[in-house]
Amino acid sequence: MDHIDIFEEICSTTKANGVPQDYLHCRLFSFSLADKAHRWLKSLSPGSITSWGECRASFLQQFFTKARSAALKNKISTFQQVGTESFYEAWELFKEYLRNCPP
Repeated sequence: MDHIDIFEEICSTTKANGVPQDYLHCRLFSFSLADKAHRWLKSLSPGSITSWGECRASFLQQFFTKARSAALKNKISTFQQVGTESFYEAWELFKEYLRNCPP
């Protein structure tokens, strides 16, 4: 998720008069990718992705495995503060789990 989050943050700093953010995301995404991810995007059939939401979901489905997603969701649902960590440390760790888990 980090790549998507960083990409969306960068795109949010770019505004073009009359150009929808969705279009900018779709056009710029390939420039943020390298190697396997770039090859994957280029292998998609032209016109198969028509919005940033579709692109984002497809990317996460390809590179964020179900096992990894399930493991993170399990960490979130069973989260407990460890006896030696402060509330702040536990809270920060929990928020990181949430950030790293796809919707």
